[in-house]
Amino acid sequence: MMACTPENITSEERQGDYFDLVGFTETQVKLLDEQQVQVSKNIHYGDSSDTITTHSIDWEEEFKLFREVNLNKPVLKDAFTVDSLDHKGQESITYTAKESDMKIKKVVIVKEDSIPVSIEVFLERSNFLFSNTTHLQMHLQKGVCQHYLIEGQKQVILMGEDTYKVEGRVL
Repeated sequence: MMACTPENITSEERQGDYFDLVGFTETQVKLLDEQQVQVSKNIHYGDSSDTITTHSIDWEEEFKLFREVNLNKPVLKDAFTVDSLDHKGQESITYTAKESDMKIKKVVIVKEDSIPVSIEVFLERSNFLFSNTTHLQMHLQKGVCQHYLIEGQKQVILMGEDTYKVEGRVL
């Protein structure tokens, strides 16, 4: 089993100017696949909801939205303001979009001893035909995801609004 040590995480996140969420998510996919964890998953879409408990999660697909948040794309160089705050042994790093038309609005990484303990992402896209907002969260213990949340709202002119929420807890 691959260990998620501070050395592993540091080498991944230093590939660009910003935190490497793509590499970090790929590591989470590998760790969760190797551990074959059991997950309680709540799924809400519009007015319907379902809860399942399973060992069969396609982590690659489950964390697809996290992997798409590539802060280190060349086109995004210098696109974010970076604020860092140290408080009671935790470091919080916030990446905020400088331009209002950017899809990635904000990313917040909280670390303890250089190891991420939570990741939060806010995405938004809109034009005169549609709007789409997405909120992603991942909470970790000892460098491994224990809880995640993917929720959003889509609104299309003349078609109405859809809301969705997927929440998973490792058991």
